[in-house]
Amino acid sequence: MKPYRSLFFICLAALLMRVACLAFVQHPGIGDPNHYYNLALRLLDGHGFTIDYIWQFYNPPQSIVHPDDFWMPLTGVLAAISMKMFGVSTIGALLAFVSLGSLLPITGYIAARQFGCNEITSLFAAAAVAALPEFMLNSVRTDTTLPNTILVVVCILMLTNGLQTGRVWSFIGSGVAAGLAYLTRGDNLLLLPMLVVTVVVYALWGDKTASRKRYGYTAIIPVIALAVASPWLIHNLQVNGSLLASVTVEVEDRLTS
Repeated sequence: MKPYRSLFFICLAALLMRVACLAFVQHPGIGDPNHYYNLALRLLDGHGFTIDYIWQFYNPPQSIVHPDDFWMPLTGVLAAISMKMFGVSTIGALLAFVSLGSLLPITGYIAARQFGCNEITSLFAAAAVAALPEFMLNSVRTDTTLPNTILVVVCILMLTNGLQTGRVWSFIGSGVAAGLAYLTRGDNLLLLPMLVVTVVVYALWGDKTASRKRYGYTAIIPVIALAVASPWLIHNLQVNGSLLASVTVEVEDRLTS
């Protein structure tokens, strides 16, 4: 059987396992998943990125209904899009995350191939990723885990592919994934220093015959990531007077005071 056909069946099996899990789901998850679900409902009702409860007390809001200034927006947007397509319900919100979970084996396969593994080993890696309990659980939660995992892995895989092949589109794709990853979790700012580390490692121990031009292409990544994230940064500036979420500013102030 051709490897891509095998990979398709692995993804299909991953999808079926997650769909079967939906039969046991009655809520989108407690804590963070519930918050993103509620944010999605507010988006669908036309209230924008606002919430009608007190989520945190680092920087208490002036009213119960206030802008969502604690977490990043993309997970709530995914849940809202899913419910727009499949109906306003827990299952409707979760179908986007179920779909993302079924695509995880592709990233495992590509990563294994980049490491030089043969087809059989790479397919085994894909199957292992499909069945990891943590990913199974978070496929039926409206949480950041799955979108964050896929976006961070895609960012890294496209960066390393660009450094290996010199393809400009790989660097562009890495930048898009990095920007979306930041919109999923604020701590993905750590991708920027790791970008520098990866480039240094490739420059010192990578292909010595590679054109220096490909290293210059890495400058595209933060520029595109900033462009992707800029609407949310502008939103923060309008709401909080800062490019960062207000809670981030508050914590930084306490740490430095």
